[in-house]
Amino acid sequence: MPVEEVPMDVTSAPGHKQALLRVARAVPKDAGRGLARLTPADMEGLGVTVGDMVTVTCRERATVLKVMSAVAAERGQRQIQMDGIARENVSVNMFGSRGQNYSVATTDPVGFVVITQATRVQIKTARGRGASGSGAAKVSYQDIGGIGRIVARVREMIEMPMRYPEVFERLGVDAPRGVLLYGAPGCGKTMLARAIADETEAHFITISGPELVHKL
Repeated sequence: MPVEEVPMDVTSAPGHKQALLRVARAVPKDAGRGLARLTPADMEGLGVTVGDMVTVTCRERATVLKVMSAVAAERGQRQIQMDGIARENVSVNMFGSRGQNYSVATTDPVGFVVITQATRVQIKTARGRGASGSGAAKVSYQDIGGIGRIVARVREMIEMPMRYPEVFERLGVDAPRGVLLYGAPGCGKTMLARAIADETEAHFITISGPELVHKL
C-alpha cells in the first residue's frame, strides 16, 4: 500500500499523548467513515483503544477520527491509514455509492464535535470545485477500484515529480514528460486523471475528441 512521506502528529485525549506517524491510504471499505487505523503498538503508546477519538494534525490543520485497528498485513509500519476525505481535511495531497462533500463553516460549540441524532445541521447549497474548476465533485484514489497496479505506476510517474521535484533534481533523473493512458471506454482513464489532479491540487482540463474533429 502506498505510504505518503508526510509526518502526521496524532494526539489522544487522555493525557494528550502524541505520536508521529506516516500516512497510508485507507482500505476501500473505510472510505467516508472517518476512521484512523493504527497498529496495536501505536494504540498502546497513545493510550487509546478501538472506538476512541484521536486528533490528526499536519501543517497546522487538524481533523478528528475514530480509532480502528490496522489489518494484520499493515502492522509494524508506524503508519496511520486514512481515507481521501480525512487526508484532504489536513491538506495531505496522496466503492459503492458516491458521497457528497461538505465544508464545515461553523459549529456550536466551537471546535471538534460529534454529529448525533440530536444534532441540528444547516446546509447551504454551494457546489464544491474539483481540479477541473467546473464544479465537479472531487475524486480521490478511494473512488477507483480494480486497477491498483496502474494507479501505483501512474502516481510514481506523475504525482511524485509534481510533489517532490527536488528528489529528481538531486538524483539527476529526468521526470517523465507525459503519460499515455489507453484502454476501452469506461475503464477509468479519465477518472484516474481526475484523481491524480485532485490529490495533487493540479489544474485538470478534459477535451473530448468530437469537440476538435467531427467524425465526417
